[in-house]
Amino acid sequence: MNQEETVVAEAIRAALHPSEREVVEVLAVRRLPGVAAAVLVRSADVDVDPVGAVVGMKGHRIQEILAVLPPGETISLFEARAHAHATAQQIVLQTMWDDATQAQRAGAVCIDPDRAHLDVVLAAGVPEVDPGVVARLGLGAALLGMTVTVRPDGWEPEDLDDAPTDEM
Repeated sequence: MNQEETVVAEAIRAALHPSEREVVEVLAVRRLPGVAAAVLVRSADVDVDPVGAVVGMKGHRIQEILAVLPPGETISLFEARAHAHATAQQIVLQTMWDDATQAQRAGAVCIDPDRAHLDVVLAAGVPEVDPGVVARLGLGAALLGMTVTVRPDGWEPEDLDDAPTDEM
């Protein structure tokens, strides 16, 4: 983690209750200072929800964390579940997909593991993606060491050389 990412990790650790600090671990942080941060967390105790621990009752802890960041910066939390069959990549990608589809912006995600790249195809009728969603997708991909490109509705993987891109 670089210094700007360490600020987020330290703010999270400081906001956690001492007993939660022993079980909630910050695995990775990626940050665009002043815009957004993506944080991958996990719990060593199945009874402790790491995202819930970071957010806190009524969002109290996340507000403490956000207070040390520039105004308007957001944090996306990704939970690394302890499922034996789920890799960190699958977990972050699923969370990113859930985020993008909840915003009804993404219609599909194409993963190219050889290039460490994913393409997010916009949902039908969506001319562009909200910059906040783009930032969260980019940061989520950065957690995985991948790049992401937002593609127009109707894009197909074979169109790779012809498609306009918004690459991060």
